[in-house]
Amino acid sequence: MSGAKPIVGVLLAGGLARRMGGGDKPMRELGGKPILDHVIDRAKPQVHHLILNANGDPGRFAPYSLPVVADVIDGHQGPLAGILTALDWAAENVPDAEYVVSFATDAPFLPRDLVARLLTAVDGTDARLACAITGDRTHPVFGIWPVALRDELRRAMVDEEMRKIDAWTERYGIVHVPFEAEPVDPFFNVNRPENLEEAKGLLEIEKAAAPDIHETLDLGVVIERRDSDNRWTDHTYQPIAVFQGAPPKDPHGEWTMLREGDGWAHFHAATLPLELFRGETEGYRVNLSNDPPHIYIVLSPGEEADDPEMLVHMVTACPFEAESYTEDSDQMVEGVMMPPEVAAWIKTFCDTHHKDVPFKKRKRKSYDPRKGDFMRPRHGG
Repeated sequence: MSGAKPIVGVLLAGGLARRMGGGDKPMRELGGKPILDHVIDRAKPQVHHLILNANGDPGRFAPYSLPVVADVIDGHQGPLAGILTALDWAAENVPDAEYVVSFATDAPFLPRDLVARLLTAVDGTDARLACAITGDRTHPVFGIWPVALRDELRRAMVDEEMRKIDAWTERYGIVHVPFEAEPVDPFFNVNRPENLEEAKGLLEIEKAAAPDIHETLDLGVVIERRDSDNRWTDHTYQPIAVFQGAPPKDPHGEWTMLREGDGWAHFHAATLPLELFRGETEGYRVNLSNDPPHIYIVLSPGEEADDPEMLVHMVTACPFEAESYTEDSDQMVEGVMMPPEVAAWIKTFCDTHHKDVPFKKRKRKSYDPRKGDFMRPRHGG
C-alpha cells in the first residue's frame, strides 16, 4: 500500500493575499493564535514531512521550525507552482516518497483525516490524483500529487503556461473525495477580512460539536536504558511501565533516575495525560479484551540540542490510534502493561459511554490489535 511510504505535506502560503489587503494571510489571528497554527496542528500529524511553501524572507516563519521553500518558478504563479515546488523538494529530500499532499494555509478547519482518505482514494482506483469535495464544490488545493508527475507538471507550466489546477488534473483523471460540510465546512477559507469574523463564529460551533474528552488521567512513563553492543549507538531505549500519581515532568526535560543496575537504568521520562474520548470506546474495549491490556507509548528521537535522546510523544489506550503511528520510521510504538486501577477506570468509562457503532479502522499495516502486537518481552531489571 502506498500509504506505508513517507508522505510529504506542503503548506501553500505563496499567494499575495490581495483580497486580505496584502501581507501573510495565514498569520491573521483566530481564537488566540495565527490561522497557520490551526492549519499546522491539523496537517502535521497526518504526514511524515511537512514543508512551508512561501516566497520572500523565510525568517518570518522561523518559530515554526519547518523547511521554508520558495517557488521554483518565478512570478507568483499560483498553487500549481507551490505543488511543483513541493514535488521537487520531495524528490530531492525524501527520495522514497511517492506522494505530496497540499494544504491551503487559510483553511483553519481542514479535516484531520484528509490524508488518509485521499490515500485510500488513489489506492483504490485507477486515478492518479485525488482532491476534496463538499457538495458540488471541489477543493483542488487540498489534493494528493504523485512525485512521478513533477517533470510533466514543470513542462506544462513552463512550455504551456499552465496555471489552473483543474486544467492540469483533467489530463490524468482525478477522484473527488467527499467530506461533510456540517456543522462546519472543513474547507472554509479566510480569504477576505469579513471571513475572519465568520471564522470566529465557526470556531465556536466546531468546539461545541467536537467529541468531548470526558476524562483525563496523568500517567508517568518509565523508560529503560540499556548499554548497547552496537558500534553505532551507545544505548537502547524501551518503555517498560506507566504509573499513577507521577509528579509533573516535561518530556523535553532531563529524565529522573529511578533505579539502575549492571548495564541498565530506569528513568521517569515524562508525565503525560491519558485522554479518553467517547468516540473511541470500541478501541478501548478491544484493548481491555487483551490479557493483559496495554497502554501504548509513542517515542520519537529528540530534535533539539537540549532534548533527551528519545522523547515521549504520547500515551493512548486505543490500539487503533497507536497503530497509526507505526508508519513513521522515526517513531517507536510500544505497549506496556496497563495498571489494574487504570483498566478499571477505562472500563467504567466504556460502560458509561459506549454505543454499538462500528469503529471505522483506516487501512493500515495488517495486524490484529487484539493480540497485543505492540508488546515485546521485557528484560529483567
